Amino acid sequence: MLGSQELTDLCQRLGLSEQAKATIESIPSSPPARRVRSAAGNVSVRYPSRKMGVTIQAESHRNELAGVYEKEHDPETLEYFDQSPPIKPVCRAKNGQQVGVLHTPDYFVIRTDSIGWEEWKTEEELLRLLVKMPNRYVRDEDGRWRCPPVERYAEQFGFYYRVRSSAEIDWILQRNLLFLGDHLHTDSTAVHEKAAEAILTLVTNTPGLGLDELLGLAQGWNSDDVYTLIARDRLYVDLRATPLAEPERVRVFRDKETARAYALITEVSSEAPASCSRGVSLAVGSLVNWDGRHWMIVNSGQTAIALLAKDGTLVELPNVTLEGLIVQGKLVGAIERGQATIRPGSSDVSERAGVNTEARALLLRASPDDFREANRRYATIASHLSGGKTPGTTPTRTVRQWLMTWRQAERTHNCGYVGLLPQTSLRGNRNRKLTEAVLLLLDEFIAKDYETLKQKGKLEVYAALVRACEEQAIT
Repeated sequence: MLGSQELTDLCQRLGLSEQAKATIESIPSSPPARRVRSAAGNVSVRYPSRKMGVTIQAESHRNELAGVYEKEHDPETLEYFDQSPPIKPVCRAKNGQQVGVLHTPDYFVIRTDSIGWEEWKTEEELLRLLVKMPNRYVRDEDGRWRCPPVERYAEQFGFYYRVRSSAEIDWILQRNLLFLGDHLHTDSTAVHEKAAEAILTLVTNTPGLGLDELLGLAQGWNSDDVYTLIARDRLYVDLRATPLAEPERVRVFRDKETARAYALITEVSSEAPASCSRGVSLAVGSLVNWDGRHWMIVNSGQTAIALLAKDGTLVELPNVTLEGLIVQGKLVGAIERGQATIRPGSSDVSERAGVNTEARALLLRASPDDFREANRRYATIASHLSGGKTPGTTPTRTVRQWLMTWRQAERTHNCGYVGLLPQTSLRGNRNRKLTEAVLLLLDEFIAKDYETLKQKGKLEVYAALVRACEEQAIT
């Protein structure tokens, strides 16, 4: 729940008036304006909300309850209240008269970027209301349902008003939230830290690992541990993409930024020429699979490619022949195994995209912050890469620099994305400047004067170190 100062800060950031703030403050202290009931076409629900710490009403388990699940697990939703106090917008009736209407929206929602009311209705009901109340309910050019009279009422507070249709419900997300229900709503499924560390290490080293593979590699953990880490956002799975009940289709990443980065790499590689789209990198050191055998590319010339098998067999193929094998699907990118714990058949996304070994190493070393910055850079240059130009606030010189590093990485690594990764860790002179004699003295003073039962102060030990250096004429 938001504290008084947090609410004040949010209202200031959103530019809301004192009247709007007073309206927001009155809602938590007000009981629900009405109790929802079941009827012939719906079954009402009482949902125990962990986010709100109270029971939330949903008028239909097939419609409003989906909205509750959505808000409960949306990090941008800070608070939400059901059946908030009625509002009285002015609507134009069918006969043209202006009429004040008492309206109790389903939910009042406080988000990080906006605040307002939501009304959830089935698509069938909205189609009926479009005929019955054409001045109140409309459908815009994008197919979204709107209620202009109530929107105008909300605007006076700086709030929004949204009509949410059952047609908008993401049923894959709903299915996954139900699947993770026990792991989301109880603390009894805590994961032992050693098991969590082992799982996170495996996923970090194999981005995009299949969920079925992760579950099959269990060593000191079980499926409940994996699903708990997903539910607690310590592992990232796109819950809107694929049902968790189909683990062979689910890809697991350490965080959202990493998943976005590899999605971009896959998207770009799918738009590349045929030799790349089939996951084949022609860079020296890359692995390919040809006729059931693994080969390494040891030379990539202008007219021919040299392949080396594990038994030492060396084969030279003309480029025309090689391209024919790739197009026919007879020569494909091979999976390079760095760990014995990865069973045959598993691979990270970069391997499937045809990225070479050096680029994969750069991707594995990148932090979530590195991926976040690279994703931002890609969003800036994406239109330039496709031949267009989008005006923005980024200096032209900076855009040219990013385009240059992208194209250079495309040539050297078969992956332009790695050229956008920030090289922060390589900046500055990181060589040790202290001499070996000083390091030995440091270790001695730390062991004998500082890390002792009767610990001296830092400044006292440092002063003694300086005196010892002066006595021994050490800088």
